[in-house]
Amino acid sequence: MTTASPRAPDYGAMTWLNRDSGGERHVLFPEQGPDSLFAAVGHLGQYVIVSPKQQLVVVRLGKTDDEQRAALVDKLAKIVALYPQS
Repeated sequence: MTTASPRAPDYGAMTWLNRDSGGERHVLFPEQGPDSLFAAVGHLGQYVIVSPKQQLVVVRLGKTDDEQRAALVDKLAKIVALYPQS
């Protein structure tokens, strides 16, 4: 699940990886979080973020429209940053 696809460095097997996409897509926050972090990203801003190095799981079930998604991802990055890596 956490091995990058040959076509997209930020996508594994049905999970998004916290890595640079090499393009304009910004699903997670590779510049702020560990590269071992991965997530299931659902419809309208639902997230299940897993960070093994931090022993952390963040679940977000709210609704966020596309135009507000960048702000949501920024807030999720700030939450993840509160927890130290082990």
